[in-house]
Amino acid sequence: MSGIFIEPSETVAIKIYVGKNKSDMRLLASHDVDVLKNDKDFETTSLKEYEIVLKRPSYRDEVSILKSGIQGDASALQFNFAEVSYNRLVNLLKSWTFVDDQDVPIPSTKENIDKLHPAIARSIIDALDTLM
Repeated sequence: MSGIFIEPSETVAIKIYVGKNKSDMRLLASHDVDVLKNDKDFETTSLKEYEIVLKRPSYRDEVSILKSGIQGDASALQFNFAEVSYNRLVNLLKSWTFVDDQDVPIPSTKENIDKLHPAIARSIIDALDTLM
């Protein structure tokens, strides 16, 4: 019955690509390398590839993560999609290949997730969305 149940140890690996814009050196990131390469302002020599390993979410994981987006009381419930995306990353992240300026691996912790450049965080979430 392979595929029906998700084992707690199952993971999924995604790749993201990061580089800079030629004109203003703004950071660009995507899970689709062609998006960056086809941008006429993309500085191709700045391209770096990173791997992010995430826990494959089970139904229970998804329910818990979705529950994190419910805010307010019974009279005024709201759903916060950004909070769901954040909690999805925090709860599913196992490892990444990010390194500092001295090539020392940066730990994949909640504290470091909080410090991610928004473009990088979005590209990870976008890649995860395409796999689930």
